[in-house]
Amino acid sequence: MTEEMAPPSGLASANMQMFAASLSGLSADDVRKAKLLFLRNEIAQLRAIVANNSAWRIGTLAMFIMPLCWPMLYAQRKTMKVNAQLQADRIRNALSVWAYDLDGHNASLRQELDDALES
Repeated sequence: MTEEMAPPSGLASANMQMFAASLSGLSADDVRKAKLLFLRNEIAQLRAIVANNSAWRIGTLAMFIMPLCWPMLYAQRKTMKVNAQLQADRIRNALSVWAYDLDGHNASLRQELDDALES
């Protein structure tokens, strides 16, 4: 999936570049706090994506009885799963790259990420 097709995310490459530029001149502690906040906001965004996907599945149960709608429902469900996985992968990548900067918060953020995906 190209970045143009992906849902809006703070972890898209252009947004990451702007975020990294905004960190220049900050103390190491402020950089750590900013990155933690940034990642927690992205995990919250993932929770919203997962919740939206769940609501959509419940809302389309009535359409499922019509076989004509099945291809559209399958494609939509697949797209929603791919978008949630893309967001999760971007968060994992940021966690890997920023592991040193996160000063021991990496495990708790990974747990928050896993919890968001399971909800």
